[in-house]
Amino acid sequence: MSQNKFAIVSAVGDNSLHPTWLDGTKSFDLILIYFGDDSNVAQDYAKDADLLIRAKGQKLHMIERLVRENKLNIEGYEYVWFMDDDILIDPAAIHEFFRLSAKYSALISQPSTVGFTSHAITNPSPKRNSLARATTFVEVMAPCFSAKALSKCLESFGEEESSWGVDYLWFGILGKPERGLLIFDAVTMEHTQPVNSIARFPNAMINMERLLNKYGIKKDQRNIGYLVRPGIWIPNNLMKFYRFCLNLNRMVSRKIPDV
Repeated sequence: MSQNKFAIVSAVGDNSLHPTWLDGTKSFDLILIYFGDDSNVAQDYAKDADLLIRAKGQKLHMIERLVRENKLNIEGYEYVWFMDDDILIDPAAIHEFFRLSAKYSALISQPSTVGFTSHAITNPSPKRNSLARATTFVEVMAPCFSAKALSKCLESFGEEESSWGVDYLWFGILGKPERGLLIFDAVTMEHTQPVNSIARFPNAMINMERLLNKYGIKKDQRNIGYLVRPGIWIPNNLMKFYRFCLNLNRMVSRKIPDV
């Protein structure tokens, strides 16, 4: 049994960026699922990983299958982060992200995303005071699950091979928590490659609509609230008022002379 509370699980190809996540003092376990065919690459990756598995398939769909077949054990971790292999993020940011996810008891979380993104809600917030946002949506690209959330959502990983639409299910599966799904603006990751799942799964969009109709779910991407300072949450509909008060306080402070 690992002593680490956190794990990263990534399905990786021959050009994986996972070496950039490591600094030799990692506070997480790294589990790599290599879907390539080069045994030399597999041997090199095995040196980086706490566990290397060779398997074929799309990330979440494949992970659900491997867990069901008892080929992958992710029990015992407080948080498991399912990252695409083309995510660029440095080790310090990874450590900080895990720390924040645990501190604020996130059920599912992710850093804000720059580069090639599919969903604007995951981009860094333009509100400069935002440390994190409570949302209705965290993307399949790099969702980090608490043990509690993973136990409830793991089965959904197998719903659609392309994973399109699966991320819309999680908010409802978890009972629509007010501060359960978090996007941390204090930490940023870069998605370095264009999304290519449509090329691999030409029926992904049709299958997504079928999946959402199956569960009676509509696409819902909203910010519910903002963490503006440690421990201080502002509902989305009060953010303009909060920023007005901040600006007013700055203006008044400038006009009060020193005594």
